[in-house]
Amino acid sequence: MKNAIKLLVLAGILTFVSGCETVSNADGKFRYYGRHLPEPSDIRRKGLPSPSDATLRHYFGEELRWAKWQRGKYAANGSNTPYVFKSELQEFDIVTDNLAETGLVSYLFYEDGKIKVDKKSPKNRFGNMFDDNSLLISNSIGKSLTSYVLGHAICKGYIKDVNEKIDWQLLKGTLYENQRLIDIINMRAGDQEHITQKNGLKKQNRTNGNVNNSTLLEIMSNELSGTKKSSRVFNYSGLPPNVIINYIMYKVGYGEKYQEFLNDIFQKKAGIKNEVWFVKEGNELGTSKDMDGLSKSSFYASRYDYLRIAKAMLDDWNNDTCVGSYLKTIYEEREYKGQEHLKSKSANSPNGSNSKYGGFFHTDYKGYWGVPNIMAMDGYGGQMIWINFDDKRIVVANAIYSTYDWKKIVADTVKNGL
Repeated sequence: MKNAIKLLVLAGILTFVSGCETVSNADGKFRYYGRHLPEPSDIRRKGLPSPSDATLRHYFGEELRWAKWQRGKYAANGSNTPYVFKSELQEFDIVTDNLAETGLVSYLFYEDGKIKVDKKSPKNRFGNMFDDNSLLISNSIGKSLTSYVLGHAICKGYIKDVNEKIDWQLLKGTLYENQRLIDIINMRAGDQEHITQKNGLKKQNRTNGNVNNSTLLEIMSNELSGTKKSSRVFNYSGLPPNVIINYIMYKVGYGEKYQEFLNDIFQKKAGIKNEVWFVKEGNELGTSKDMDGLSKSSFYASRYDYLRIAKAMLDDWNNDTCVGSYLKTIYEEREYKGQEHLKSKSANSPNGSNSKYGGFFHTDYKGYWGVPNIMAMDGYGGQMIWINFDDKRIVVANAIYSTYDWKKIVADTVKNGL
């Protein structure tokens, strides 16, 4: 059986390399879509069949392997005394059904200091591929975690506030020079003429458009050299959080200083059990240095550690800490995404259903309009962390494919409870 699966994967890779977009074996159980599994909307748009469980297992396995093989990282170590959750577990049939039938792999619901729902995919689907200590990719949730790190940099005095203008040699002569932090973390840096979420970097002198394939220095020296900012409109992409996470490192200090800074946030404060990290760009020659902007907002953590970090945010907000004040500030400074952006997104997607954005968080889910105060983190493939700060509820959902009923088990649950 294992050899058969290997042959199917190899056949898919060879066909893809030869120029075909997808391939399936004779019985249709496996289909190769390229290095990354497309979102459901992209698969429907191209008229492709939905991925089978065998296909999802392949791509989930690849994600888990990337986490194990990752060598470049800016990590925080696990605590010797990690936070221990209290539980008062309840059944939640719709979550059980979604885990049995969709790309959802893990679900946690936390309310009033206790985990109320704790579910993973059945062993005969994806549950035998990972455990509670496995590191799961965040995708764009890492943008929001970058924002949380920024709040700590401000509260520790490394950065003045969200209105600070970036004065950093690495960004000289580019559209980001002297930009206010709030404009960058609200995705309103005026960079829409040079980068978009769909196409990546438009001027591709060296790269394939993916900002995560290059150091910040390379991008600023090539694609963005001599650029000027355009109008201040919402333009969602992966470059602004990479700018911010590297700016934080520049302000805090490199090496041991930054290591201690990350440990203070994740190990000592959030009480993580396992190592967590932001991805570090590497190169074959190993000549790039930290000051070249190697950090990505891409983040890895275990399922419970994502909840521990979200709980730390919830506690900051409700305990009126300095970081809590930062979270409230970016919430108050959130801005309407704009009709053009919302029209371009599916109304069934979180990105198209949350009408406002602030500080790398999505807010104002359709029908909620800011009451209660809910901030949402959303990542490619169905990764979600939503926090209801007023009613002290958190949902953490990890997935390989975003076909689950997120409106019911994430949005409605974090607002109304079980």
